[in-house]
Amino acid sequence: MGGLTMGVQAARKLEILISCGIQAFELFRTRRAHMISVDLTFKEKDKIYLQDILLKLKNNPYSNYEFFEEEVDDVINRGEVPAELVRLCEARKNIDTFANPYIFIHNCPIGPHLPYLDFKSPVIDKRIKKLSYVAEGFLLIYAKLRLKFSIELCIA
Repeated sequence: MGGLTMGVQAARKLEILISCGIQAFELFRTRRAHMISVDLTFKEKDKIYLQDILLKLKNNPYSNYEFFEEEVDDVINRGEVPAELVRLCEARKNIDTFANPYIFIHNCPIGPHLPYLDFKSPVIDKRIKKLSYVAEGFLLIYAKLRLKFSIELCIA
């Protein structure tokens, strides 16, 4: 039962992270994009490559977070993450994240079909209608790579 509770909590944190990411993107896109330099722009072929891999994720991160995380770990361990994203995450270990907390990645993979959501209960509606988890997988890959390189920095 504890694992299920932890999975639900982790899924909620992931949901909040995605929501914040969308809000931040809108802010940058509409008001401040000219003030933030782009750290990485995915080439179209790399975006499609990673999108195709993440479309194969079978588990719903909002109801089966542990299994979703295992699938994402498998993608990383098989070396299927584009090298430019791995290099960016490794390079960020040398950046003072307090002085430079933002990262701007352009042309990220997202699901090909994003459902329209009910304004009265968008979170519940999303959990019902969303069938692919490309954005969630991408964010988890980024978080895990950043954590990996941060841990390596602490160990070294």
